[in-house]
Amino acid sequence: MTKERIIVLGGILTCIGVLLAGLYMGTPLRRYRPDNPDEADIQNLIFRLEKASASRDLGAYLACLSPGGRFMAAGTEMRTRDALKKELPAFWADLDRGTLIRVSSRESLNGDILDGEYYDPRFKIEGDHARVIVSFVTRRSRWRTTVFFQCRKRAGRWLITRLEWDMG
Repeated sequence: MTKERIIVLGGILTCIGVLLAGLYMGTPLRRYRPDNPDEADIQNLIFRLEKASASRDLGAYLACLSPGGRFMAAGTEMRTRDALKKELPAFWADLDRGTLIRVSSRESLNGDILDGEYYDPRFKIEGDHARVIVSFVTRRSRWRTTVFFQCRKRAGRWLITRLEWDMG
């Protein structure tokens, strides 16, 4: 093998290594160590929402959402909690049967909708309001997008008031 080929091969392997490192770097939300009790409560709220979605537990899912909030799920439009109560069971049933025939939102374009993990949380808490920005990364294709949570604390309990996926 010539010196030039070794250099080219080394460059290619370096590029592949950088690419793989980029795909798998970051701090998963499950490993994030909260700086304060409010961050811990919000982190647990997001875990409860994620678990409820995965187990198709509509009651537990809705319990994470503020009654007056707006949420993006099963589509690009923002919906109320009452609208999600009506729409999510059919959406989840379509997912479980593999018969989802509509592109529902950016998180579903690659076929591994909602099969991912949140990474690199950024919390901004001001009194009883909070904003959390996370990267959502799918497990198989490593496709990523940004998810925005707005939360509000009422009677000592945090609820999600807005949930939005980056559509850019």
